[in-house]
Amino acid sequence: TPTSTGPAGDVEVLRTVGKELRANSKLREVVMADVSRISGAFKSWERVGAVHMVLEPFSVANNQATMTIKIKRHSVTADYNADINAFYRSKK
Repeated sequence: TPTSTGPAGDVEVLRTVGKELRANSKLREVVMADVSRISGAFKSWERVGAVHMVLEPFSVANNQATMTIKIKRHSVTADYNADINAFYRSKK
């Protein structure tokens, strides 16, 4: 069905693998090193401070995108609220 599978694969598999990737500290270091290298010319307040790797695509099926494939920020924020809050807790 559109809510359980799609072009990227089975949603539950993507969520499980995504959790495994986020738990990999070496991968996180490599990704943040690339992000830091790319954003090095930006001012300090413009730089990315943290990333959250997600394999599940933002789509109409999971209510994270509109029919015109615009990201529904309020829906994405609600779905990843705990992860977003964790970013700010780790800054303290």
